[in-house]
Amino acid sequence: MDALIAAAEPGDTWSIDVPVPNTAAVRLMAARGIAPSFETARMVLGAIPREPVERIYGVTTLELG
Repeated sequence: MDALIAAAEPGDTWSIDVPVPNTAAVRLMAARGIAPSFETARMVLGAIPREPVERIYGVTTLELG
């Protein structure tokens, strides 16, 4: 995360979708001064997928449907 932040140019705008259940990821962002700017909702049809959410620090795409 620190390398990604360092690579950003001054004035760049970027976002990362951090799963709220991953409290370590939420703390990591907060410790670096990164605050929530919007929220997303994950919706599924049928059984909820089993994901290792404690290992997910950012979702790569919001268009998974």
